[in-house]
Amino acid sequence: YVYFFFFLMIRRPPRSTLFPYTTLFRSDKGMIEKAVAAWERAVEINPNLADAYYNLGNAYDEKGMFYEAVYSWRKALEVNPDMLDPRYNLGIVYTENKMYREAIREYKQILIKQPDDRETLLGLGIAYKNGGLVNKSIYQFKKVLDLQPDNVVALNNIGLIYLQKGQYDSAISLYKKLLQVKPDYLEALYNLGLTFYFKGDLDKAVNTWEKVASIDLFYRDVQNNLSVSYKKKGFFSNAIAAHERALEERHKNNSGFSIVLPTREKEE
Repeated sequence: YVYFFFFLMIRRPPRSTLFPYTTLFRSDKGMIEKAVAAWERAVEINPNLADAYYNLGNAYDEKGMFYEAVYSWRKALEVNPDMLDPRYNLGIVYTENKMYREAIREYKQILIKQPDDRETLLGLGIAYKNGGLVNKSIYQFKKVLDLQPDNVVALNNIGLIYLQKGQYDSAISLYKKLLQVKPDYLEALYNLGLTFYFKGDLDKAVNTWEKVASIDLFYRDVQNNLSVSYKKKGFFSNAIAAHERALEERHKNNSGFSIVLPTREKEE
């Protein structure tokens, strides 16, 4: 029997919380392995199949094979330089691996042909932001908002930049606007709590994070943040309880926790 695996030619969904996504291959590891084998066989038979290289890159990426995915998407572009989605996927994985210059280069190539592509404008904005070029980042996010005024990803990222710059009132105003657009957006509610915290409004920070915890008890570092805040307010029993929940979640995920903002870097 010969099995053929057909997958939609779609852009690689980012794993960041900045974008909502659905995993291409779900959790079926056996399916991924079969897909890799099928696409490897396809390009072995015909090395001029750009679509096969592209899908092979998607399968490698789903397995966490960064170098193999990049190589496959590059091969797709060698065969068909006009393909845009391999460039988009390269931009995403380069950003996730802190290769911001490479990501920016790929996104710019897409925008030459599709200057109003919202996903690419967002990706470019995030690459600029994570690379410390916040003014260029804001410019890209505002381009997105010109096309879609209620784009929550653009609004959230501009809010993070305001927060990073210490422009707390601007960040608060923006997050409140965002939550009117999407009241159930936990990322925005959590970041609003961060903004209140760094502004020094501990009561509002606690109230906001308690709302987050009421929806998702272990959302990001909310329990640790509550523990720190309760302790500062002198609510020691609450601080201990939140700290224990934070330790429980930390042990479960084997990860650290703290209130941290990105390091500010110089503009070019």
